[in-house]
Amino acid sequence: MPERSSERRNTGLALVRLAWPQLLTLFCFLIAVGLRYPAWFVILVGLVECVSLRRFAQNVADGPTRSSHMNLMDWVLIGSGWASILLSTKWWIAERAQQLAPGATLTSAGYHVIATDPELVWSSIMTQWSSCAVFLVIVLAWAFSGRHTDVGAGG
Repeated sequence: MPERSSERRNTGLALVRLAWPQLLTLFCFLIAVGLRYPAWFVILVGLVECVSLRRFAQNVADGPTRSSHMNLMDWVLIGSGWASILLSTKWWIAERAQQLAPGATLTSAGYHVIATDPELVWSSIMTQWSSCAVFLVIVLAWAFSGRHTDVGAGG
């Protein structure tokens, strides 16, 4: 049992060492989503992040790891994550300034105070939801890419 605990600790440390910018992005994204999205979506984000982190940790624990340099997928994850975080935060600030309930601008019903143009309303709603959805797909692709496993080590 102590040996397994030591393995988990080493895997956790390797995970942080190899991917701390990605982990920070995932954590901040979860907070940003939690501020204003519905509970079902926050749960979905949490599940996607847990599955992804578990898969990534398995990749790290399964064998020798490649170097910790950042590749394109890492940069895409971080960039899209922070873009989505900033967009969500921008709308959270706008909702607070207009004294709207958190997440009011995620549906067309909350826009009667901010905008009257229906095209603007739907464009903004779709941008908010799609930025989060795209980021979740990127998170899964990053985790299941196996970039931290040594391809030649298994066979």
